[in-house]
Amino acid sequence: MGQLKLIRGTEWYGRLRNMYVFIDDQEIGSIPFNDYKDFKIPDGNHVLYIKIDVVRSKPLSITIDSSRTIIYRVRLPDVFNPLKLLISLFDGKNQISFEPESTDARITKF
Repeated sequence: MGQLKLIRGTEWYGRLRNMYVFIDDQEIGSIPFNDYKDFKIPDGNHVLYIKIDVVRSKPLSITIDSSRTIIYRVRLPDVFNPLKLLISLFDGKNQISFEPESTDARITKF
């Protein structure tokens, strides 16, 4: 089993809701606002995506290996206007995104 660490920031959108984590179309957990979670994932190739309300990330292909830990910072769209949010669902520009982290930045929690 490998380790996947996801860090959620402090974006305003979705502040009161959990972000749901999916691996290979199976929900494996959720991350509350300004928090982080560690997930144990079987070794191998997987598809990761995040969902909050109707906003969803693009699928991300990841390779899990028990000899290393994968760390991502998850960014929500910067959308305050409901109309912009609706448009973002179709244009793909303001989706949830993943930013790789080289070290475990959780010790400097937001």
